[in-house]
Amino acid sequence: MVIETDVSCKFQYEQQLQAEERTLKELGDKLNAIEQQLQATDNSGVEADTSIYIERPPIEDKW
Repeated sequence: MVIETDVSCKFQYEQQLQAEERTLKELGDKLNAIEQQLQATDNSGVEADTSIYIERPPIEDKW
């Protein structure tokens, strides 16, 4: 492991780290907003369509 002793490099690394942390927070916020939108809508993924019907085997009528 190398310890950075050059002050200008250390400052540059700190700035880069802060920028990446901001980006990570922004992406996390966007992900949270998307999750909230998904929870607010019908999560079935299939729109109501009465033309879709799956014929069930007769044995299921007995239950």
